[in-house]
Amino acid sequence: MCEPTHSINQFPDNDDSGPIQPRIDAAAERTKSSHKGLWEWAKKIMGRLHYSRFGSGHSEGMALGKTAFSMLPEPTRYEANWWSREVHLDGLFRDSRFHDNKKAMEFEKKLALEAATEYANRSSIGNLSLLRRFLENSILQSEKPLVYLTSMVDLMILPKYKDKSVRRIKGILGIKEVSRFAARRYLDISGEEKNKIAKLAVGFTRQRGILVPCWADDAQLWS
Repeated sequence: MCEPTHSINQFPDNDDSGPIQPRIDAAAERTKSSHKGLWEWAKKIMGRLHYSRFGSGHSEGMALGKTAFSMLPEPTRYEANWWSREVHLDGLFRDSRFHDNKKAMEFEKKLALEAATEYANRSSIGNLSLLRRFLENSILQSEKPLVYLTSMVDLMILPKYKDKSVRRIKGILGIKEVSRFAARRYLDISGEEKNKIAKLAVGFTRQRGILVPCWADDAQLWS
């Protein structure tokens, strides 16, 4: 699915060939023109390296060229569904250290998911400030910015408030059909329009009464 989820790449800190971080650094060095932001959302948690780029999918999140990326082991990919505050594995769990030991592999798979979930909690879904930062940055950097806003209406806002929210979106953006606007190419969406989309998304997160329980019912988020 990638966008609009928070797409997370995860590596163990080492494999049979040794530490992975130096290889990531070397790969980034080979693609100087494209690795801007590679370390912006990089975190090591529970012995695992995590990378993502707001407003991008998994491949774009590493911001490395194909040749440079080939220097690295295949990452394990996760998606954080920010609307439901859930993190799930996207594809196969990849850790070559345990391929010959199924029991150890299953144990490490659980630990790896815990690490990825903690990473998401620290960068996008742990509180409302993080969510708002994630949404704003993603929308401003994405090639399909409105998909974040439409996903919010469909999945994070309670059904009885959906029509009202859509009317507000149409009014603010000055459009007649949201789905047609969402299908527009990135180059056709002005910076002013993207700013309006970001402000709408952030604005909806400030209305506790319209949000789904995983956000609205967590008293710690609103204290």
